[in-house]
Amino acid sequence: MSEAVKRGFLASEDEARQYAQEQRALLDSPQVVPESKEFFHEFLKSQGLSEEEYWEEVAQASRTVLSMNRLKESFRESVIVPPPTSEEIEAIKAKHPEWGNVSPEILAQQVSQEKLNQLWEEFKAQIVKNAQVEILDPSLKEIYSAITE
Repeated sequence: MSEAVKRGFLASEDEARQYAQEQRALLDSPQVVPESKEFFHEFLKSQGLSEEEYWEEVAQASRTVLSMNRLKESFRESVIVPPPTSEEIEAIKAKHPEWGNVSPEILAQQVSQEKLNQLWEEFKAQIVKNAQVEILDPSLKEIYSAITE
């Protein structure tokens, strides 16, 4: 999340609340079967939450999700994935024999998507590797020291 903030992708509280309201509207829509709504209310009851408390928590969590989605989208827009080689296309066909009738164009898109996902995972790993974490809790410092020695 801090990387999203550092790069200016932090979603606002209003955006997060709007997203939560949209999700709530989906749950309240006539397309949702009554059993699902009943299950939702039972879930809230089991957690000791009111519906308002639940949606406030969803809004707070949504801020993180929306911010990370913006970071990911920016990353995807900034990366140029070279077209897949014929070897890569053959490799994916071998990996997924059930895709035997899939067109070469779709297979190429799949290879490109897998490359992009791999680059995203590498990007995230680099962020974690470069993160500077300060442990403030003395008991956690001891544990950290014990496992990193």
